[in-house]
Amino acid sequence: MRRRYALLAAVSSVALLVGAAGPTQTIDFGKYDESQWTLAHEDRFPSAGTFVQKEGCVLNGFPESVSKEDLFNCKGGVGLTMRLLKGVEIKDGRAELELELFDGAAPSIVFRAQMGEGEVHGPLYNLVIFNQSTPEREYQGVNLWKWVPQADPKASKWQKLAYWYMPMPREKRIKLGVEFKGELIRVFVDGREIGGMRDTAALGAGKIGVEAIEGPSKFYSFSVTPQE
Repeated sequence: MRRRYALLAAVSSVALLVGAAGPTQTIDFGKYDESQWTLAHEDRFPSAGTFVQKEGCVLNGFPESVSKEDLFNCKGGVGLTMRLLKGVEIKDGRAELELELFDGAAPSIVFRAQMGEGEVHGPLYNLVIFNQSTPEREYQGVNLWKWVPQADPKASKWQKLAYWYMPMPREKRIKLGVEFKGELIRVFVDGREIGGMRDTAALGAGKIGVEAIEGPSKFYSFSVTPQE
């Protein structure tokens, strides 16, 4: 299931993003409210999955009997949960997701997401944390992906725009953050900037939210701040 496509660009730092900030919306996953979210999923998966309420957080839903291999490969969409905030569509802004990941998991922030028909999403960015359960260095740390659908679904693909190698602990709370303005995207872990990149074919305004896939992930809170 890992998205094995060409690395387009990775830049260690970018210019500061500036602009007036709008009001911050914060979601407490300890009191999950499905009515706040729009369901979304990639066209090859049958549904947007479910969140299971736990104490102080949510966990992406999957059958207890599912094998680790099928969960890791998201076979038939198992273990996938994707949600986008209702009534929120922004071009520039900031977001931070407090999460906890386990072996094989790939939790992420989704931003500038365009919606297609029904629950199927169109172009988007996906900022993903991977832990050290894979031997491939380029998947150990943080990856920035871009989904580019084509008229022919078979030609649609994930593009890996950048990755930042760094140790990523399992079963420990982590804060993944992103700030985006125009072509510039900056990435943060636990409030520390780890790098950034410029996408000269940047997507326009879109929805923003979260995704859990390839293993169990707990989500604790999510905050979004629009910028002008």
